[in-house]
Amino acid sequence: MSIACIRRIALASAAPFLAVSTSLHAQQPVSPRDSAVALRGVKVVAERAETKISPVQLTTLPAISSVALPAIQETVNLLDTEDAVKYLPSIFLRKRNYGDTQATMATRVWGVSSSARSLIFADGVPLTALIANNNTLGGPRWGLVGPAEIARIDMMYGPFSAAYAGNSMGAVMEITTRLPQKREGTVSQTFASQSFDLYGTRATYPTLQTTADVGDRFGKLAVWLSGNYQKSESQPLTYVTSGSFPNGTTGGYAETNKVGAAANVLGAGGLLHTGMTNARIKLAYDLSPTLRAAYTFGWWQNDADSHVDTYLTKGGAPSYAGQSGFASGYYNLVQQHSSHSLSLRTDNANGDWDYEFVASRYRFDKDQQRSPSSASGTDTSFSADGKVAVVDGTGWTTLDAKASWHAGGL
Repeated sequence: MSIACIRRIALASAAPFLAVSTSLHAQQPVSPRDSAVALRGVKVVAERAETKISPVQLTTLPAISSVALPAIQETVNLLDTEDAVKYLPSIFLRKRNYGDTQATMATRVWGVSSSARSLIFADGVPLTALIANNNTLGGPRWGLVGPAEIARIDMMYGPFSAAYAGNSMGAVMEITTRLPQKREGTVSQTFASQSFDLYGTRATYPTLQTTADVGDRFGKLAVWLSGNYQKSESQPLTYVTSGSFPNGTTGGYAETNKVGAAANVLGAGGLLHTGMTNARIKLAYDLSPTLRAAYTFGWWQNDADSHVDTYLTKGGAPSYAGQSGFASGYYNLVQQHSSHSLSLRTDNANGDWDYEFVASRYRFDKDQQRSPSSASGTDTSFSADGKVAVVDGTGWTTLDAKASWHAGGL
């Protein structure tokens, strides 16, 4: 087919569309004069972000999964800091009850007994307790961050960043807290209630929490004060079991364990009553347009008592029947911890280099747990002698330095 024939076919195919276009154009009225209107200037103003992420943070944040404050407020009943992270993808948080100090984090890589194999930070300060790798003493220090302070949470799964130490093999979580841009303050009262009914324990366990925070900015200085007090009661955290029922007793529940062996339930333990206080002061000062210094002081106190509930009777009266599980489930815990952190961060978004220095110190000022050695074989009393676990003076000091090179600006 010749080129002339192709052109004729193309023009014939386009003719109907050209006709429609011409017709539509012909129907539009013709203005006798130019209808163009000169627009005045438009000024677009955005509110200043509550939390500005520094260039170093931008290059090192574990941003595989993130959640910001608005999403947290809309989707989570936020009673404490742990609640803000428990719905992130591929995360399991071992929070057994309100007031739990053993809320370790598990990922697809490591379980809840490997607390030191994942890193949790708040503004670059480690909350992870690297002095232990378990689900007791190794629990992260969540209480050093108040729920009202959280601005965003970023998560990285697995050991995929050279910006973090080898303990990041499980995950890295970075909690970024916010600073006030103007005077603000809130007071909130929260109530939670749990009904529980299993074996011989049936009760309702309440939790009350009072939270207050206030912040303001005075030119280059930003000040944030926050605190909360939580009073909680928990369901049984453990059960006293035995392969046989003690002689001369009645009650209890016949049970077997996961391998089919006898594990008769004699009573409940770990009925925990806690009074937990958290206080935090954060000061941030802009030393220059590109350099900010921040100091944070955190104080945490926990007074807890754990009780037991026996299902056994002996001679018609409740009895512990000399079972050691009742003694270990009954204890008193007194804790007072403090922390200090100092950070320097640059914000040379239009330059080539940025730096970040973070130093922190965490101290177990007082940490003691007391429990009896044995339980009575006849009634519901304990031995006069006992044991105390004292970890006063335990703590750690950290120093972290990072630099980011971004030639020509971010």
